[in-house]
Amino acid sequence: MMFERYGEREAVRMERSARGMGLFFAALVAVACSTTPPPRTQLPRIEPGVRLLAFSPERKIREQLLPTDKLVIVAYDADVTVLDSPPAPKDALRLLLSEPPPVALAVVQVTQSASSLTDAGTWIETHLQGTVQQVLRPLAADERPLQVGDVVDVRVSGGEVVVDGVMVRTDDRPEFKQSQRYLLSLGPRDASGRRRNFFVAMAVDESDRLSSVRSVPPAPVGLSLSDVREVIRGR
Repeated sequence: MMFERYGEREAVRMERSARGMGLFFAALVAVACSTTPPPRTQLPRIEPGVRLLAFSPERKIREQLLPTDKLVIVAYDADVTVLDSPPAPKDALRLLLSEPPPVALAVVQVTQSASSLTDAGTWIETHLQGTVQQVLRPLAADERPLQVGDVVDVRVSGGEVVVDGVMVRTDDRPEFKQSQRYLLSLGPRDASGRRRNFFVAMAVDESDRLSSVRSVPPAPVGLSLSDVREVIRGR
């Protein structure tokens, strides 16, 4: 239960911080499970039928929808410390991998992708199913380590769903394609057998180069799988 509470809220913040490193270095701030973020206020309208809505861990998205809504974009504002200059991609990856929780790094070929509201109803997550093609770094906490050929179910922060006839999406939703390979950073299995993705979710092209699944790329974009292996070996 503690991991689930930590996972749902922290995964949103961690991935937001990691993506922001594509533009600047965000120092990750540890948040205790019992800590409640400050109240969020609704952001201004963009155009008729379209609204920006600030994420709130206390309010379900469904309860905040209006009859006039056509598209609602939910934004999450993380408290981060901004440094003057961004780190090099390899250094950024080292920093991300040094932060808790520990993760496995694996290349997964996605076979299914669908988004839904989280159990709390306050955010959206994307559910992936795929086959492990490479394990770059195992996870010591796994009772049974990831192996090539394993089928994994993964939850990734962000997505797009229809709620009561209204299109609702997170402000920087990931986009996954069937049969595409992705580098994922996977936590341990939960009680349902699923894993949560932390920090890194990037597409892997035919030449093993990494590209972002989001509109704001994370810092490791442009690296290759060989670069990632070098970072892992050098830690």
